[in-house]
Amino acid sequence: MKSETSINDLQRDTLSDILSRLPARTLLSCQCVCKRFNQLIRNPDFITSHLNRATSTTDADICSISVLSFDEEDRDRSFTDHMLVESSKDNEFELSFSYVKHLNPITSQFVVIGSCNGLFCVDLRAPDERCASYILLWNPVTKQNRYLPKPQIDALGKGVNIVQAFGFEPETNDYKVVRIVYYHSAENSGAMSDEDDMFVMQMEVFKMSEDCWTTFQASTLLCSADSNMSLEEEPVLPLEIRKSSPVFLKGAFHWLAIDPRNHEDSQSAIVSFDLKDEQLRLITVLDSCRQGGKLVLINDLLSHIVSHQPRDGVAYDIWVMNSYGVKDSWTKQFSVKESLGTLWPLGYWRSDLLLMIEILRGKRNVFSYNLSTGARKNLPYLENFSFLGFCTYVETLVPLS
Repeated sequence: MKSETSINDLQRDTLSDILSRLPARTLLSCQCVCKRFNQLIRNPDFITSHLNRATSTTDADICSISVLSFDEEDRDRSFTDHMLVESSKDNEFELSFSYVKHLNPITSQFVVIGSCNGLFCVDLRAPDERCASYILLWNPVTKQNRYLPKPQIDALGKGVNIVQAFGFEPETNDYKVVRIVYYHSAENSGAMSDEDDMFVMQMEVFKMSEDCWTTFQASTLLCSADSNMSLEEEPVLPLEIRKSSPVFLKGAFHWLAIDPRNHEDSQSAIVSFDLKDEQLRLITVLDSCRQGGKLVLINDLLSHIVSHQPRDGVAYDIWVMNSYGVKDSWTKQFSVKESLGTLWPLGYWRSDLLLMIEILRGKRNVFSYNLSTGARKNLPYLENFSFLGFCTYVETLVPLS
């Protein structure tokens, strides 16, 4: 007679492999099944194994899009609704909500800095502009949150532009928040003439392992080895990074940037910040026909969405850098068809899907656009939300301790 085998008879490695395939929220419920499950799911090695599986490209049905919005009509809420538009194997969209209250009730607005390994980094803004903002790390699954120490760079009252990013550095196993602050010295010091006005860029980096900010000032940019620019040339002055979501590639954040001294005629460039060596680099200068637009990551390649001119049935062209850092490797790979309304790309998801906003006769429509087929799919349940942030997100059990 064949003896029965229970799940308790499974080897630890086998059980770990089975459980690591489950969604993070399901694993929270599994902790209540038995002591063995609870100990295994809380184990750091298991959390890392689950994270690696959840963030792999093969488990695409775990991935989701995160859209966080601010409810204008409900000022009593101390945090906003967190909306997930989740994917499945046939690219259907589903909605789920979760509501989290932060610890400080004075804040009513926020800006999403980024999402990494299931953690959100959010800049909570006080309604009174004289009050400083707060930066919060938050895991929506475990409901853990953690406030960061106050940034060292005082950006209030300087007419500044602040660019922020959040990411993970695997070699040091550390999460980092990057703040780049721009201001004009004349505005800060009371200088009256243009000659006295100097563009200033300061940077600071928060390391979770040290729980503190490190501040430094960058007067020049390093040139990438493949940027077609010689390091023997004159040092590159700080470029003003456009305030937009960065693209994370090859261990570095990437932004579009321009010369702050000449906004109108300035040529766009791509700059990066390496999380490991904490250096700003000039990656490449863009052709004059491709100015502005938005950087995205398509199939692990740096890509540039740019408005198409002249208008001949195409609203946007998407250029892909096939060889990282090589200016001549840009090729036009996709085009987005023109619409009756005004179009603006929110971001690239996966499987050739681009999220777009269309404004027509004062009404906002959100849809997904298939870059390969040109097919669009309206998302009517997203029409009434103010998009303050957009980023891909994967549910994990990563702790904030």
